[in-house]
Amino acid sequence: MKTSELKQIMREEIQNILMEGSFFDINSAKQVESELEKKISAPWKMVIISTLGGESRPAIILKLSLDKKGDWAQGILHNSRYMMFHIHSDGNVELFSRGLKFKQENKPKFRKTRVSNINQLISKINTYIKLVS
Repeated sequence: MKTSELKQIMREEIQNILMEGSFFDINSAKQVESELEKKISAPWKMVIISTLGGESRPAIILKLSLDKKGDWAQGILHNSRYMMFHIHSDGNVELFSRGLKFKQENKPKFRKTRVSNINQLISKINTYIKLVS
């Protein structure tokens, strides 16, 4: 067996291993995006599909604000009660940025968690939104 054939087989095996535990892939990311847009209960939200890790490891960035866009000071998201979530294709979800107003009010933190389906993801995020709003 040639080295190039062996490398190709290894790439395919790695791809299969990565896809086994996936919550979503590049093909189903659009569906997850539309579900988040519809079902997250926040006045403003933006969903971005990222393939920075390659098409085999897509991620979704969810930005949301608990304030209407017209209420943001100087029209800047970071001047509102905002949150940014990173949703990995393997189901890991983490809140990587949130507004200073949450920190000043000693609101509970969103701990890194793992979800197995879209309904569980939406439920966890909406529950957290209710806790902090």
